Amino acid sequence: KATWKVKHIIKWSYKVVGGNEFLCQYARPYNSSVILLPTVVDTEAGHHKIKNQLEGDRVVVGWTGTHTTLHNLEEMQHLLPELKKEIDFDLLVISNKPPDWKFDFIFKKWEEKTEIEDLLKMHVGIMPLKKGPWFEGKCGFKLIQYHACGIPAVASPVGVNAFITLHEKTGFIAGNDAEWKKYLKQLITDTRLRVQMGKAGREHIEKNYSLNNQLGVFVSLFS
Repeated sequence: KATWKVKHIIKWSYKVVGGNEFLCQYARPYNSSVILLPTVVDTEAGHHKIKNQLEGDRVVVGWTGTHTTLHNLEEMQHLLPELKKEIDFDLLVISNKPPDWKFDFIFKKWEEKTEIEDLLKMHVGIMPLKKGPWFEGKCGFKLIQYHACGIPAVASPVGVNAFITLHEKTGFIAGNDAEWKKYLKQLITDTRLRVQMGKAGREHIEKNYSLNNQLGVFVSLFS
């Protein structure tokens, strides 16, 4: 919160790690040793289970995050009830606190021991994000989790979202209400597309956002 001190900490540091290019660009004027190290997941032990897109009687669209980031999801408060009138699906919110909404949704309190099991209840993940420097600095953990579990996603065109959710390959990038509706409808109705994008997303995370893939970069920080 004391933003004035950040540049001094960067300047005094031996090396600086940024979770995305936006953060690295901020740090470079103050330090000559800035390393990009994205958020990663363990695809062999933690996020090792893959969603079976053929299971379940109803398609579940899901979001996960703490109550401090719920305001991003609330950007879709007007759109989700409209979409539910047009197409049948369940909405799952995984958090430590439910949103104050008047329309139907499923709330699951986040628990470490059931985190992966709860994520796998989703067929489609969403990551709406507001615009601004704070949001440019976010590192897309939700999307990394979704794709690691073989879950295609729809996300806002902000920050690293488009690097994690590859448009029309691992999911979709939606810039307005019409696009959000269009892409969610596609994923809700097309099982084959979900399977295809889920597989591509998993491969993308293993290659670029996995513990094994980035281990060498992490170890190099101490040399």
